[in-house]
Amino acid sequence: MWLGWLPATGTADLRSAGGPAVDLAHLVLPAVTLALTQHGVFTLYVRSTVLESMREDHVRFARAQGGQ
Repeated sequence: MWLGWLPATGTADLRSAGGPAVDLAHLVLPAVTLALTQHGVFTLYVRSTVLESMREDHVRFARAQGGQ
């Protein structure tokens, strides 16, 4: 709020003659918030998938043959 880079409140006057117009600056904070929460969920999903695939037989066989 102190820097004034993004608006902290409000989007537009809904009673204006041109109808409600949304400035893109008002969408940045909600979009970042939703993206960060979904990023955590997606990261956990990818981690569990990778760990699961590392336990498969063909990976264990490749490691036993000297693969890294």
